[in-house]
Amino acid sequence: MSRKAKLILGVVIAVVIAVVGIIISVSVTVSLESKQNVIVKDAESLKQAFSSSTDKIVVLSKDITVDGDLTLESLNNFDLNGYTLTVTGNLIIKDATSNGDYTIGKVDENSDGGVVKAKSITVEAPKADVDWSADVSGTGGGTESVIDTSVATFSLSGNVLDEDGKAVSEAAITLSGGNIVISGAAKTDYNVTVADGVSGSRIENATGAATVNVTTGENVTVAGKVSVSSQSASVTVTAENKAEVTVSGTVSAVSGASDSKVTISEGATVSGDVTAGSVVNNGTVTGNVDSEDYSGSGNVGGDVSSKTDTTITASDLTVTYDGSSHAISYTTNNSEGEATVTYYKGSEKLSGAPVDAGNYTAVISIAASENYNAAEKTVNITINKATPSVTAPTAISNLVYDGTAQALVTAGSTNGGTL
Repeated sequence: MSRKAKLILGVVIAVVIAVVGIIISVSVTVSLESKQNVIVKDAESLKQAFSSSTDKIVVLSKDITVDGDLTLESLNNFDLNGYTLTVTGNLIIKDATSNGDYTIGKVDENSDGGVVKAKSITVEAPKADVDWSADVSGTGGGTESVIDTSVATFSLSGNVLDEDGKAVSEAAITLSGGNIVISGAAKTDYNVTVADGVSGSRIENATGAATVNVTTGENVTVAGKVSVSSQSASVTVTAENKAEVTVSGTVSAVSGASDSKVTISEGATVSGDVTAGSVVNNGTVTGNVDSEDYSGSGNVGGDVSSKTDTTITASDLTVTYDGSSHAISYTTNNSEGEATVTYYKGSEKLSGAPVDAGNYTAVISIAASENYNAAEKTVNITINKATPSVTAPTAISNLVYDGTAQALVTAGSTNGGTL
């Protein structure tokens, strides 16, 4: 190929590459605009985007650094789009009126999330639910990042990172209102402090492995694996289903669901009662303990009540149709709980025990009582069709004409069907 031909080919290839680049750029721009996004590329456009709440998504188009503190006056869906927002001071997001669900971090499933760096992060939106999926990294010189949240429910699914981008060993969170769900890195211990006057907050550890430590002087509800430390004898700790709660310090009472596990630490004091599916007491319980499974070396001032499991003994029933109803019979060790037997044909609930031929189920339910747990057992009932017996008609002999109609045979009979 001649030099001139090569030169022309090179120019053509360069033009093609440029055109393709323009097409891709236009496609991305059209895609962003079609989603009605607000694209921000510097601190001023970011502040402007958060000057009011909007249905649009605020999207970061590059790394942004803001010197000093940054206060955003409204709550919006904020897609970091794989970039980093760095605030050399404190980041404050506050919105007293917006409600609904908002995401900060990864709004679009196709985006890469991102990182927010700040000395501390404060989110005040008491009527909103916020899913914080962005990673968080502190710029205050320590390995901990501080988050102060006061929203209806704050869900932290992003990781808390050190300056090298690795998950920190501990992260401090202040709960100034509302509830919090933590599902970030399993390698981080999350220390949650409930602010004074914030009573009834729900704190959930959804990481499956990390430790969530709660310090409180107010009533709290916990889910997942959580440690609660309190120095107030007026605090009541409520444990939800499958919660694993360790209590230290002094609390008023611990009220757990039937499948929760509560551990009273050595030196801890519960001035009232403890109720849970499982209780390990290595401290002091001044009141009563009500648990199916109680153990530990601690002291109990009241009674320890462990409920007994209810047993139900019943067998499948097979009978032949006889025109009568066929109720199931059973025995149980629980004479206290209310007993009910419900009969079904398929999914149809019957008003009583079945009569007609067919296949049925009976559900025996014993309610929980003071000393027994609830129980339920299902058995099958089969009513087979009966085989009818038939007495055949017989002829009447020695009939003599008398001018009237006379029966020629005696009528037969059957115990099923029509003859």
